Amino acid sequence: MSVRTVAQTIESESGFLQPALDIIATIPADAQSRKIPISLVVGCKQEDSLKSVSSLACYYYAIPLANGRYPNLKSGKDSVVGIPLLDTNDDRVRDMTRRLATIISEKFNRPCYVTWSSSPNEDSSMLVTSHLYILKKCLNLLKAELGE
Repeated sequence: MSVRTVAQTIESESGFLQPALDIIATIPADAQSRKIPISLVVGCKQEDSLKSVSSLACYYYAIPLANGRYPNLKSGKDSVVGIPLLDTNDDRVRDMTRRLATIISEKFNRPCYVTWSSSPNEDSSMLVTSHLYILKKCLNLLKAELGE
């Protein structure tokens, strides 16, 4: 099981995404391996990582269903199952974490873990307006690294 880790900071050119987000992705070194999961950690950018006060807010696991095992499934619907491993009372964080995990798992056809970390005073309302931007940037990072 060989994996590699990549990191990227998401910042918007116009400044609508405040604060900037750090993404750390652990992906299979062999792009053909479908059993090694993708792990994604998303959190607010910390100026001093040694004095970081971020804590784990939500942790979600998603796995694609085998195509031949469930022939009655409609294409594109319910092709991924997921469960929160650590839930939160913040619906915006939970929805963003769930959406990231299920879309990544469906798109790349492999299991996916998504972790969202946040600081105690972080305002999650920015997720309402920028969730598509965050999702697109995460998918672009994974596409570039996996070559898909």
